[in-house]
Amino acid sequence: MALRRAGWEAAVPGGVRVNDRIVRMAQEQAGRALRCAKWRADLTLGVLAAWPADAARRTAEEWEAVREAVPGGRHLPGSVIKGRTRQIAAFLKTNGRLPVDVFEAEGAPRVARMLLLSACDGQQATIERADDPGRAQLRLQLPIRPDPTSYKDWTWVACPIKLPPTVPAGAVLHLPTLRIHQGRCGRILPTPTPSPRPGGPATPSRWVWTGD
Repeated sequence: MALRRAGWEAAVPGGVRVNDRIVRMAQEQAGRALRCAKWRADLTLGVLAAWPADAARRTAEEWEAVREAVPGGRHLPGSVIKGRTRQIAAFLKTNGRLPVDVFEAEGAPRVARMLLLSACDGQQATIERADDPGRAQLRLQLPIRPDPTSYKDWTWVACPIKLPPTVPAGAVLHLPTLRIHQGRCGRILPTPTPSPRPGGPATPSRWVWTGD
């Protein structure tokens, strides 16, 4: 929705009819890719701005300089900066010069084929626990043909989910991300656990991969 407020609209191909939630998922995935690209671009520019005399070994002063140049560099693991440095050093060795920015240093990002159901509401997908605490039921609308031309080409599909034992019985389930992996449909399931004591902080969400 932030992309829409910024005026970045997505158009559905002519002759294909999908509901607005499908478009939201595409925009959400595009937004995540753009946010990641922005972070990588800022990191690359920061490393370039404080390029060391010896890329294999920074001095203490050079580490201070690169952490100042990179946004949030004070809290960034050194391995991240080292990895970006190695990438830039490889470009320098091949081309005889430093790259201008991240777009020269690496190719276009690849986006996985997935459905980000978290961008939808109950009109597209719902999830609830089944009678068995180790199972859940995911319901979502899917097309019955590869080129749906009307809403009659969409139908509700029920997908039983077997929860792994690492998901507590009291964990709140949120809509998962669906993706194809090695010919199988899997789900990345966020499960924040309630706080063990009243008024205490909630346990951080755990992302669990469950495949059928």
